[in-house]
Amino acid sequence: MEDIPLRNCDLTVSDLDLKLNFSPNAEEYQAMVLKAKQYIHKAEAQLKVLSSR
Repeated sequence: MEDIPLRNCDLTVSDLDLKLNFSPNAEEYQAMVLKAKQYIHKAEAQLKVLSSR
């Protein structure tokens, strides 16, 4: 599994909030949410691996 340096994630919660509040493009927002969920899932998987060592 590929390591994801969290500091390099190009999405932040505030990015998502801005999209929610100002973007008429719901499809683009959904794509950002999906990407964020993928980052979270990968980070959780990495934490699990690290904590089991």
